[in-house]
Amino acid sequence: MFGSVVSKEWAHIWFHSPLHSARIPLSPYRYYMIRSQDFYAYALDHLAQSPNVQIEYGHIQGIQDAENGAHVQVNGQIRVGQWVFNSLPEEKLFLRPKVQYLKQHFMGWMVQTNKPVFDPATATFMDFRIEQEGQTRFMYLLPTSAYQSLVEFTVFSPDFLPVQEYEAQLRQYFLQYLGLQANEYQILEEEFGVIPMADAPLKARGGKHVVHIGTRGGQTKASTGYTFVNIQKQSEKIVAALLQKGVPFPHPAPSRFRLYDRMLLNVLQKQRYPARDIFARMFARHPIARVLRFLDGESRFDEEIKIMAKMPSLPFLRAGLDLLSKM
Repeated sequence: MFGSVVSKEWAHIWFHSPLHSARIPLSPYRYYMIRSQDFYAYALDHLAQSPNVQIEYGHIQGIQDAENGAHVQVNGQIRVGQWVFNSLPEEKLFLRPKVQYLKQHFMGWMVQTNKPVFDPATATFMDFRIEQEGQTRFMYLLPTSAYQSLVEFTVFSPDFLPVQEYEAQLRQYFLQYLGLQANEYQILEEEFGVIPMADAPLKARGGKHVVHIGTRGGQTKASTGYTFVNIQKQSEKIVAALLQKGVPFPHPAPSRFRLYDRMLLNVLQKQRYPARDIFARMFARHPIARVLRFLDGESRFDEEIKIMAKMPSLPFLRAGLDLLSKM
């Protein structure tokens, strides 16, 4: 769908942990890199070619459902539409009692090195060899050449780290695993981001005429933070529902995937079992296609049983009992 803005793709990935390391062929899948500025330019250009689309920027002060549509207050004025698609984040939804909530926060550097240290044919999906410090921590590499790569330090935890800690972890990784001193690479770009990982029951339906989309509509996977692909799937379902039923409310995804996410999130949040060992079991004991389908919520039930059978039973049993106690 976004082939024209894919800046790089990989047919292989690395997975690293103290228990298991492997270079894994992704066939029949590919791993794609889409830079945000290219994606926004693509989307805005596409919208500019649609005469029925008007783009307006401003401060959203409120959204209200009504009998004749939905009202959006922007810059002190009211806009009325038959349907309003709302992606405004509301962290307060994740701070409610009984909601499990971790932040996935990350700092990444796009670097240029003075010697060839990267394999441009292989992305590093997760490198758990770094110290975990009682959290879930891994590195993520998207090399675009032997001399250039995005290197990202990712953490799952309730709170952010001091900026100096992210930078120190990146410098340590360059030194320990890439053999690079500080004077042997140049930082071209820097990014920082945060993705909520929460099991709050976020519904796509926000009213008779309001549709919640993106993270606000529950499209961020609670156990991994994956969002982009889920948004594309939701968008396709919304369009299909409009064409078939005249309303933009598709059927919700199977509830069993939300249960899996809640259990894994509980294990991570309560530190019942190291995340790096959970992912090591997945990647070491199953075909990559099965793992990716499971992480994307597209696996068959028989595949899910096989994956769960290879997991440590006690931590997940305790997680299940904990979730039952909160019902």
